[in-house]
Amino acid sequence: MGRLAEAANAAAAGLSVHAWLDRLAAATPAGADGLAAPALCPRREDAAARSACARHIDRPRLHHRLAHVWRAALEGVAFGFRHHVDVFRERGADMRRIVACDGGAASDLWLQICADVLDRPVQRLRRHPGSCLGAAYVAGVGVGVFKDWQGGGRYVEPGEVFEPDRARVAVYDRAYAAFRETYERLKTLYPALRFTAQKRFAPEARWAIA
Repeated sequence: MGRLAEAANAAAAGLSVHAWLDRLAAATPAGADGLAAPALCPRREDAAARSACARHIDRPRLHHRLAHVWRAALEGVAFGFRHHVDVFRERGADMRRIVACDGGAASDLWLQICADVLDRPVQRLRRHPGSCLGAAYVAGVGVGVFKDWQGGGRYVEPGEVFEPDRARVAVYDRAYAAFRETYERLKTLYPALRFTAQKRFAPEARWAIA
């Protein structure tokens, strides 16, 4: 019933469900009033992290509502992005420019959260069809249609830039430290949790928890 009610609310407001959830979450403070999604997008090379993906919401309280859950989910993915950035930095490759395209890049809220969590400007690309553009361009270079890698930019155009907000950056720095510590302490348990979940759910539902 809750899902149907939110869909009806979104339709009444003339919004998609995602845009409606963004509107609710935007009115919720950074950090989602203490609600956390610890490992929605962890490091992919870590087998334990793959088991952790999309596993649980942490520290729910009676005052938390759907807006908190949605914001915590968006923040959890952004924390996963920051973990990736940390890994690149540890290996000598700092990221100086961040662009977003396709899918979730349509969400102003999420791009602002990413800018705040990463403490870097995030720029949206317009007219970007998604990963198929990159795949097509790589193929074009491979067969000689394109002579170099510099021409891909002509198929997209730069859009809005989301600048980090200093107050929210401070909030997210503290939350990210807790995110990393939670992950490190629990990562040895994630494979066992995954096995338990697979035993509970029917095979056709396993894709949702893998």
